[in-house]
Amino acid sequence: MVLSPATLTPFTRLAPASACLAASLFLGGCTLGGSSSTAAQNDELRRTIEAQRRQIDALTADRDELVAKLGAASRQAGVDPDAIAATPAVSVLEIDSFSTLLPLDPEARPTGVRVHVRTLDGRRRFMQAVGVMKVDVTDATGAPVATSHTDPAALRDAYRSGPTGTHYTIETPFAGPAGAAPFMLRVRFEDALTGRHLEATRELTR
Repeated sequence: MVLSPATLTPFTRLAPASACLAASLFLGGCTLGGSSSTAAQNDELRRTIEAQRRQIDALTADRDELVAKLGAASRQAGVDPDAIAATPAVSVLEIDSFSTLLPLDPEARPTGVRVHVRTLDGRRRFMQAVGVMKVDVTDATGAPVATSHTDPAALRDAYRSGPTGTHYTIETPFAGPAGAAPFMLRVRFEDALTGRHLEATRELTR
C-alpha cells in the first residue's frame, strides 16, 4: 500500500526534519538558522588548528636540528652526548600571577611593580638561572613608565622560595607619575650560560 501525504502521521512527517537537525548538529549537513555563522567559526577553527600544527612542526624540526648539532659538538669535544642532553637549561620564562602593582592598596596611585619571574627548564621545572634580567613597563598608551636591569649577582639575591612558590622577585619603581592602566609588563632574560634570550609579557591592572 502506498501512503499519501494525508495518511502520514505527524511523527512520520517530522522524521526527515529530525534527521536533518541531527545531521546539522553532528555533521553540519543541513542548513538551518545560524548555520552559516557556525560554518565560518568551524573554518576559522580549522585554520587556527592548521597554523598551530605548522608551528609545532617547525618547532619540532628546530629542536631536532639543535639536538643533532649538540650531539655532533659533544662528540667532537669528547663529552658524552647523553650527559649533555640530560643537563637542564632555562628554556621557559614565566611571569607569575602574583606579580602586581605597588603599593598593594587598590585605591592608591601605582608607583611601581613587583614582578615574580620563574625560570623553567624544558620540563617546566623551576631551576636557578645565571644571567641578566630586564624589566620594562608601559602604560595603556604604550608610553614607558619603568625599566630595570638586574645583573647576575643581583638576580641571585632576588631568589625567593615560600608560600607563593619558587621564583625571582624584582621590584621596579616608576620613573614618574603613572599613566593609565592597564600596564604591560615585559621581562627579558639573557642566559649567561647558554647565550639564549627569553621573553615574557603580562598585563597588570592591579
